[in-house]
Amino acid sequence: VHSVRFSASGTKLLTAAEDSVLLIRDLITRTDQSFDFDSRVVTHAEWSPDEKQVLVTSRVKAEGQSVSREQDKTSGAMLLEPETGKQVPLLTEGSAKFGTISSDGAWIIVVSDSGTATLFNIVRGEILPGLNVNRRPVYHAAFSEDSRELLVRHDGELSLWDLQTEIEIMRVPEADRQYWGIGLPTF
Repeated sequence: VHSVRFSASGTKLLTAAEDSVLLIRDLITRTDQSFDFDSRVVTHAEWSPDEKQVLVTSRVKAEGQSVSREQDKTSGAMLLEPETGKQVPLLTEGSAKFGTISSDGAWIIVVSDSGTATLFNIVRGEILPGLNVNRRPVYHAAFSEDSRELLVRHDGELSLWDLQTEIEIMRVPEADRQYWGIGLPTF
């Protein structure tokens, strides 16, 4: 299992696994809803704040053979609407490793195995090319609780971005993490 998430209401459980299946368990009715992604390994899944969509990242399943980056250039990220089964692809560069949704549901960032990140403004329906978090390889990213900033982990440093102005606010060497305070998750 690559990913396990409770819904915000605590009534549903979401699991993403190597077997290409995304499973949603209703903890009240004890019923399951599954989505099979056939030739893709589901690497990460998480709920939107309103629980109407699931962000899913995946990569090509390599059955005993290597898969080149060229073969795996297809989008590995999507928004899934469990009620209807509708899948909305999010075009990313390379094989998506994981993604996360901001607490207000307006932003999504998807990080790929190649170290690139793609930031989406869902409200405006656009990719944000102005926010250049890809000057250095990206390993992880997290939104602030108020959805105004984006924290990005690069090789050896963290950078904090203002999502409204699309400007990097600060850069701190990762060795100085105590500067960020207790609330900073370990990446």
